[in-house]
Amino acid sequence: MISFSVTASSAISPESLCENIFDAGQWSSFKGYGPIPGIARVSKSSNEESELGTVFHVENLDGSSHDEEVIEYIPGQLIKMHMHNFSAPLDRLASHFTERWDFQHLDNKTVITRSMELHEKNILGGILLRIISVFLKKALKRHTEFIASGS
Repeated sequence: MISFSVTASSAISPESLCENIFDAGQWSSFKGYGPIPGIARVSKSSNEESELGTVFHVENLDGSSHDEEVIEYIPGQLIKMHMHNFSAPLDRLASHFTERWDFQHLDNKTVITRSMELHEKNILGGILLRIISVFLKKALKRHTEFIASGS
């Protein structure tokens, strides 16, 4: 497993940030970085009663796709997603990723911590995911700062 996290500060409330994450129309603001593709479009299927179990089907600008399922949710505090069903070639390298968003309200600011765990399928996957993680971390840092700015 490979893990990393990025942090940003925002004037936006944690509750509003969570609402924006659940808005599939906002996801195309992820522009990628280097070989990490940006998001082209996202479709969402959810349970009317709870955000838990919501699935986002993500289609990237390079034609690749994957699903992100909300596996833990505490409004205004935490969103945890299980990323899986990767298209080729990532499906040969990784079993799944886990993305976690933590929100902490401090001194009229919201501190956003976004963490990723990349789970490789094999030795080659472990090697290539280490390289991919460098670019993915930069993409997530840029995207988290964009979200934090409210742009």
